[in-house]
Amino acid sequence: MKKRRKIRWSRVLLLIVFLIALLIGVVWLGKNIAVIVQGIQLKYSELVAEQKLHSKFQDEKFKQYANILFFGLDDGDLDQTNSGKRADAVFLISINKQTGQINILSIPATAQINIIGKKDQTDISKAYYYGGAQLAVRSIENFLEVPIHHYIALDWNSFEKLVNEMGGINLYVEKDMQYIDPTVNLSINLKQGYQHLNGLETAHYAMFCKDELGEVGRVKRQQKLIKVMLDEFIKIDTIVKLPKVIELINQHITTSLSMYDVATLAKYINSSSPENLNMEMLGGNNIVAQNKEIWAVDKEKVNGQMEKMFINKNIE
Repeated sequence: MKKRRKIRWSRVLLLIVFLIALLIGVVWLGKNIAVIVQGIQLKYSELVAEQKLHSKFQDEKFKQYANILFFGLDDGDLDQTNSGKRADAVFLISINKQTGQINILSIPATAQINIIGKKDQTDISKAYYYGGAQLAVRSIENFLEVPIHHYIALDWNSFEKLVNEMGGINLYVEKDMQYIDPTVNLSINLKQGYQHLNGLETAHYAMFCKDELGEVGRVKRQQKLIKVMLDEFIKIDTIVKLPKVIELINQHITTSLSMYDVATLAKYINSSSPENLNMEMLGGNNIVAQNKEIWAVDKEKVNGQMEKMFINKNIE
């Protein structure tokens, strides 16, 4: 019998929060970012060593933006040593270099797109599986018709470790959240009320969607969590833990960003704040097709979302 794959932490938006919050928090506290980034040993993907990301989308309207694709990866097939990893979490992060505005577009893993080299549309998560970051970036770039300047990939189990290293978070859980799936060893059991959550509990809060709101409810909870995480991160007792947090990031991140790029991004978001952080889900609807749930993309709405992101207007 084939071993079951480990549970995917589907679309856990919080994985990227640490990277954004790290930069914002340091700037807010008046720290010298150069000192911090010297200790960050970001691992480059072997794909980046072969070639840099050069976008074919060079429209003038994109020049004032830094666009980054974030991938939250699963563990691949446990019974196959060289198995590729799927990107269960995919986000487009756009930073306005002039205003510090940060827009995040959450892209459901089951969103149907054309992957370069594949005949039929399929889940966006499979692009990373088929060809790693380069293929995923190129395919999503073609799909959204915007330039992607960099990417970041992080394995899902790092999220839990990072939250625990920061001491957990304090959060009000709006409702009881219960869901059990023994086939993947998943058990979510959160009670309503204000409480202190550890890494696993925070991940459960972020991934829960088994209620009447479904994916929409999940995105709203993730928006709330990001603001809570930013508030937690800039506290003095969290800042003193930065060396360990940086060490964990170093161990698990794969990116095309250089240390110079990190410092530059910090400069761009110098004037940023939680109020400048806007989030939206890719336009479309969750439907059932061929006995599986997929995200049917509304291309007209997606085009409208891209227009909003790149004309200095907040995502609504």
